[in-house]
Amino acid sequence: MAPSKDIFNDNKNNGLEWEDYERRFNILIKQRKIEQLINDDEIDGACLLCVEVEATNCHRRLVAEYLQSYFKNIEIIHL
Repeated sequence: MAPSKDIFNDNKNNGLEWEDYERRFNILIKQRKIEQLINDDEIDGACLLCVEVEATNCHRRLVAEYLQSYFKNIEIIHL
C-alpha cells in the first residue's frame, strides 16, 4: 500500500506538489486494487503506519479514505 518508488522519489527529491502526488497515488492504489488485499475481519481495528507526522500529506490518509469507500463501516481516526 506504499507509494511506488517513482512517486516517492518525485515527492521527496523533486518537490512534487501534493495535489499531483495525491492524484498519482490514488491512480496507483486503484490499479493495485488494494481493497482486494484485505477482508472485513482484517480491517477491523487495523492501524496504518507511516513516517509522516501529520496525516494531511501522507499516503496513509489516502489509503484509509480509499478503503473507506469500499468498507463502509470504517471509522478513520488519526493518532
